Amino acid sequence: MRRGDAGNIRDAAPGGSREPVASAWIHAAYDVVSMDRRLGYSLRCEGDREMTLPKISVVTPSFNQAPFLEETIRSVLTQGYTDLEYIVMDGGSTDGSVEIIRKYADRLAHWESTGAEGQSAAIRSGFALANGEIFGWLNSDDTLAPGTLRKGGEFFAAHPDVDLVYV
Repeated sequence: MRRGDAGNIRDAAPGGSREPVASAWIHAAYDVVSMDRRLGYSLRCEGDREMTLPKISVVTPSFNQAPFLEETIRSVLTQGYTDLEYIVMDGGSTDGSVEIIRKYADRLAHWESTGAEGQSAAIRSGFALANGEIFGWLNSDDTLAPGTLRKGGEFFAAHPDVDLVYV
């Protein structure tokens, strides 16, 4: 799915596991969308050839998920991926979620807490704000394993013909 198709996203199967993502890139209900242009930072890889990693935009939709939200946010922000754009879209939580998001506001590209319109609307709104080449969402009760974004970025950089990964 290309960036222009973000408005057609439907609700995904709910997460629920608090285990880190074990796959190379994503967890259930985590879509990754590649765009045509490849921008990002360079690194040395096999054979001394340079690989340019794409900018990755991650959106976390959330509503009253305070018991899980901080672990989710930290799992994204501690990835160490240089060209990360992280957006948190809260649906007007009243359980302390906003206070948790505020703790990390200086490391987020954008966050907001507005009236709940549902998970799909939050993801669409986040994607509309995003500027990355790879789009993904991580539910507020899921986490990423260390190195997940780097592996995903490397995969998309090495396979420019791939537009969508869903696991």
